[in-house]
Amino acid sequence: MPYIIIFSCVFILGVFDYISFNQYPIIVLGKHRYRIDFFYWLILALLLLAAWFRNPYWGPDSINYSGAYAAAARGNISSYEYGYILLQKLCVMFQLDYQGFTRVIAILMYPLLFLAYGKRNERSLLILSYVAMNYFDSFAIHRNYIACTFMLLAYDSYIEKKYKTACIFVIVACLFHNTTFIYIFLLLMSRKERGKKYWVSLVIIAAIIYISDIYRIIFYLLGLINGRYLAYLAGLMDGAVPSRGSTIYTILLLLALILSVLYQSRIDNSECRILQNFLCYIAVFTIFFPWFPNYSRVIRVSFVLIAILVSETIHVMKQTNRRITVFMYSLILFVAMYFNQGFFLMEGMFSK
Repeated sequence: MPYIIIFSCVFILGVFDYISFNQYPIIVLGKHRYRIDFFYWLILALLLLAAWFRNPYWGPDSINYSGAYAAAARGNISSYEYGYILLQKLCVMFQLDYQGFTRVIAILMYPLLFLAYGKRNERSLLILSYVAMNYFDSFAIHRNYIACTFMLLAYDSYIEKKYKTACIFVIVACLFHNTTFIYIFLLLMSRKERGKKYWVSLVIIAAIIYISDIYRIIFYLLGLINGRYLAYLAGLMDGAVPSRGSTIYTILLLLALILSVLYQSRIDNSECRILQNFLCYIAVFTIFFPWFPNYSRVIRVSFVLIAILVSETIHVMKQTNRRITVFMYSLILFVAMYFNQGFFLMEGMFSK
């Protein structure tokens, strides 16, 4: 069962990275100092190795993407975003097969993710969160997770007030998946502190929209722009329901919010305030609009930010509470991982 082996190795290496964080050797190049994070980058090597040898045709969206890549090899243009089409064309130009294409995606995504997480508190916990809830999904849901990686880089630049850099990353992210604009819009709204009346009003408005079926009119108008939404609307009327994975993400989101509120007095961090507001928007969205066409994409990728809020909250805890919380959080992740992606344990993720 390679999934369990990979998850266990990441956990063990993460523990070593956590213990060794202040003991890594430092090298000086000119005016810059670099820490040699051996165990941290060893985790990356392990994840790249798994992505390199996995079965490229396994996963919920792999049939669509492999078909689109085969069409690109014949010179046909798919209906995907321009960034993804360009990446396809570049790989076709170098005569890579579909597995080679998925390897390029892995090499693009995971090092950037590790760079974004590498400078954060409790970074090993962040990587463990990603492996448990996002990593194997990213094998098959390419566009969404490439966009997620660049969105995370945009978020970091945004928090550091490097707005031009953030805009560049946002543009790149939108070139791979158009749902990215939702995150940026919500982050911009999240900078301003909101009172209880605001959130109560938002919940009431969301409930009215949900009960009155106004969202169906919104989908129809969107369908006039993009016919894909009319197909989604047809699925809605047939009684589509949220996936088990989306429900698990929603539960973890609410737990993250509760944990951060309990320790709010100790968190002297404007970033955490922004994340709390952002996740409140997402919580309202997930409770009242679980049938929204891009719901699963939004809540799935939001977990990279949920994990940051959890890690920052854990970082301000006392040592004993921190250890207990890390253990409980890891246990919750393991259970959530099994129920969300447990089919990977039994099926041929790494078979040819």
